[in-house]
Amino acid sequence: MADQKGIIKLYGSIGGLNFYRLNGKEVVRTAGGGFNGKAIKKSPKMVRVRENMSEFGMVSRLNKEIRIALRPLFMHHKDGTLHYRLQTLLTKIKSLDEVSARGQRTVGIGFATPTGRQILQKFEFTPEFKGQQHVGVLNWNDFSYTIASPDSDHWIFPEAATYIEVSLCVLSIDFEQTAVFITQSEPVFIDKNFSGESLTIQAEGIPASGAKIALLLTRYYQEIGGEKYVLKDKGLMGIGILGISEL
Repeated sequence: MADQKGIIKLYGSIGGLNFYRLNGKEVVRTAGGGFNGKAIKKSPKMVRVRENMSEFGMVSRLNKEIRIALRPLFMHHKDGTLHYRLQTLLTKIKSLDEVSARGQRTVGIGFATPTGRQILQKFEFTPEFKGQQHVGVLNWNDFSYTIASPDSDHWIFPEAATYIEVSLCVLSIDFEQTAVFITQSEPVFIDKNFSGESLTIQAEGIPASGAKIALLLTRYYQEIGGEKYVLKDKGLMGIGILGISEL
């Protein structure tokens, strides 16, 4: 590697040379001077790289399956940060696996630790959502969620919203098979003037195997001409974690 000299500085690849900026200096080196596939696969010096790549691939596959399962919930709302935030979360949980050798650590073993579930519990699927989320009681026996004496005070209604939709979703994760399923209750629509003794929503058809993450989906609607239209503004859809089962 050498410094670039002269008034005109070059960037990119030209004639087998790479021109770039490093630590405030313009430098040049022969193209292909970094890692190559053969070295990564065979070199004893690349053991840690191979270990990291193996674990990164496992985490990435699980990240993808979770996002695919959650896709129906994000149908009206796009979040370009979810992939990165989930990858960071799952990597932290994987690092709690103190049983497996490096390169073989898994999210499932990390999840089985109290710290792993605590980290997940604090994760925000929709950090921009400012409405109330956990206002009821979750029953793991029948996967139901009950809100006692619900009224408009339970939620923050934006000015344009006339209805709020709530539904219980259960994310089932089979860590060994890298399989993720989402089960959603029938949605309940509540208007600004709603009041009642109790409100119960229930998710059915939950897979028997896998860890369970209970989520509350909240979406706002505006009624126009007797029809409900979802409000797609940022911050008007929330996915909150209600509870996490043990393996």
